[in-house]
Amino acid sequence: MIVEDELLLADHVTEAVHAMGLDPVGPVGTLEAAIALAETQHLDGALLDVRLRRGMRVYPVVEILWRRRIPFCFMTAYSDDQIEGMPAEAVLRKPLALPALHQAVQALLDQ
Repeated sequence: MIVEDELLLADHVTEAVHAMGLDPVGPVGTLEAAIALAETQHLDGALLDVRLRRGMRVYPVVEILWRRRIPFCFMTAYSDDQIEGMPAEAVLRKPLALPALHQAVQALLDQ
């Protein structure tokens, strides 16, 4: 699952995941849409932008993924104390480097 509110970056991440031979769920750019997917879809992993539209944070999605035992990775340009306390498999810093993105996706799949 890809949660990213910046349209160009969402497209870039989606294309990169497709290029790995995977079929991503999303991208979605709102907290509401991300919660709906996290609750209802079969997911092998998730790439999550921390700060979404209207100043919303992605942490409610993290709680759902954690409960469902779905690994995730944060994608962020911001530092946030809550990131350090979350069980993310990785934290990708924006701007995203393609090799780091591939490595993070592979780590999610290896869980």
